[in-house]
Amino acid sequence: MFKHAHRFALRKRGFKPLSIGLRADAAFADWSAGNGVECIHGFRVVLSEVEALAADEAAKSDAFRLRKLIGVCFLWMLCRYDKTWDKIAYEPPPGVCSKLDVEKELYGLRDSPPDALWWMLTQLDYYLDANTGLEQQVTERLENSPFPSVAPYFANQRIQRSLRSGAVARLPEQVIQYVDACSKVRSRVSNLPYATDPVPEIDLEAALLSHNSPYGLCLFAVALLRIAGSEELLRSIFSAWNEYCATDSRFKNLITWMNSTQQLLLLDVSTSEQVLFDGATDLLSEKIPAAINLLRADNISAVQLFSTQAAIVKILNQVPWFYDVGSATAELFANGWRRKLGFRGQFSMPNLNIPELRRVCDLSDSQGLAKVSEIVKVASQAVNMPLVVSQQQLLNKLAGRRVRLWQSG
Repeated sequence: MFKHAHRFALRKRGFKPLSIGLRADAAFADWSAGNGVECIHGFRVVLSEVEALAADEAAKSDAFRLRKLIGVCFLWMLCRYDKTWDKIAYEPPPGVCSKLDVEKELYGLRDSPPDALWWMLTQLDYYLDANTGLEQQVTERLENSPFPSVAPYFANQRIQRSLRSGAVARLPEQVIQYVDACSKVRSRVSNLPYATDPVPEIDLEAALLSHNSPYGLCLFAVALLRIAGSEELLRSIFSAWNEYCATDSRFKNLITWMNSTQQLLLLDVSTSEQVLFDGATDLLSEKIPAAINLLRADNISAVQLFSTQAAIVKILNQVPWFYDVGSATAELFANGWRRKLGFRGQFSMPNLNIPELRRVCDLSDSQGLAKVSEIVKVASQAVNMPLVVSQQQLLNKLAGRRVRLWQSG
């Protein structure tokens, strides 16, 4: 409907703002219908048209209104994936962007900067896994945006994209880019006439010793889990990280962690189990490497595989970034069980368990952490190790988990 109305408005003189609003409404409708690529393409055209409209002095108020209403849509869409937006977003009604009769108080609000809208659209592109290449087209613009929050948000998104794709060789450099972006913002926000979100102040050397910093060892441990299925990739990533970190003294703690992790990845199954399930061992420097080592092992039993995956689920609920590697973790878990399906004697009721395991392993990896949760639930029945209430709660939490964008340092 909105697309037809947009084409009609285009043919009428003086209806340009209305036609842009209708195109935006059509893009929002595409998102609601699950058409992610069409949504991103539609809003990309809309934002370009709004910027062109704003160049006309007589249309500046129309451009302002469109930016505000598009921003309302973007905030609502983002809060479907990221709970940090829930408190400031409300569901816009259909046709909101083409609404010409708006409350006059709208024009008294602070403007929605174009760069912020472009960043929001790239973030939606990421969540929708649309892969339109939009972020590459606006990289220079967003990295050098005069609007304070945009550059750090975009730097954070680049880390997310690297984790999802598994292209994590430049992760140390991307962390530096994020830290530098935050530093530049702090030097500017004190002079702004309005309040902004607090900007993380990150001491990188200290962060790499802290369990609470999303940009410390936690990030690199998650990255290893992302690529754990490839021995060759693990070796090349360690080499790339060491090469970059050797040029920056702030990464000395990461180098120490890498050296220790590489040793842990050489341990046998029995020793790795002891490290993983010892209550005294450290989460990031010992438990996660030990869990990765067990996931990679071919000679573990079905019971050991279940116990390891259940332990990783517990870990997933303690640290950030796992939303971004959810699909890869699902694939890793599924491949572990596929290797076991030929050994019927390891299952409590193989005629029932094997088809059910095959079913959950064949779920789309795009379901991410929800698939991880399903695999562990089915595996617990297959090896006759019932989940306790706390484990069930963890799995449910994991399946519904969303990601935070702006993290404190």
